[in-house]
Amino acid sequence: MIELKYPHIAVGALASSAPLLHFHDITPQDGYYSLVTKDSRDYSESCYNTIKDSWDGIDRAAAAAEADGLSNLCKIFRTCR
Repeated sequence: MIELKYPHIAVGALASSAPLLHFHDITPQDGYYSLVTKDSRDYSESCYNTIKDSWDGIDRAAAAAEADGLSNLCKIFRTCR
């Protein structure tokens, strides 16, 4: 992160897919997510719709207290503990 260590000599930085720090009045708060959404939609409208529609199912599964939903999602997606 050269731009953070040497702000007096760096104008900007590039990142391939990382959500970077948000600076008020410089970048939109949802800029990263808007770009990722646009890219996926440009690639495939059906892929975009599948991903968009999956969030409701993921939210319902995580909220399923009787089935220990969040733990089940962690196992399914093999997230870090």
